[in-house]
Amino acid sequence: MIIKAQELTVESFAPYGSFINPMNGYEGDETIEFTPDRMMYQVGGRIGSMSSIRIKWRPMEFGVTEYHDECEEVFGGFGCEVVFHVGLVSRTNQPIPESFAVFRLPAGWYARVKRRVLHHAGFVVGKDDVAAGVVLLSPSAYTIDCHVIELEQPIGIEV
Repeated sequence: MIIKAQELTVESFAPYGSFINPMNGYEGDETIEFTPDRMMYQVGGRIGSMSSIRIKWRPMEFGVTEYHDECEEVFGGFGCEVVFHVGLVSRTNQPIPESFAVFRLPAGWYARVKRRVLHHAGFVVGKDDVAAGVVLLSPSAYTIDCHVIELEQPIGIEV
């Protein structure tokens, strides 16, 4: 038997599931565009959520970070290299400055950050690069389990 490959469309794939194109769905020209909960899926009786993110070049410094109490976060699948920061929070929910680190995420790779680990959208390395990828979280995590912290001073990144 031979089966001919079909174009992936909402109608043709509906009996089997759903899909997203992380490059589509953005209306503005922002340097970071995040679209939460674009696809929900079953995970052992629980619901998971796939969000999409598009990142354009911006100066390599961060002044905002965030963490989640109840869920971990997985992000990646970008078509270009991205750098991202991580850090730890104290028992009083304040950043521990000496714990900050920055890592290179090669194109196509994924990273998982644990609960209560500081992080935020990464930075594309190339000035002309546009990174589109996915973020896996609990549904609505960005509205019910996201603690955003503005730093007193931005922290620069050296690549």
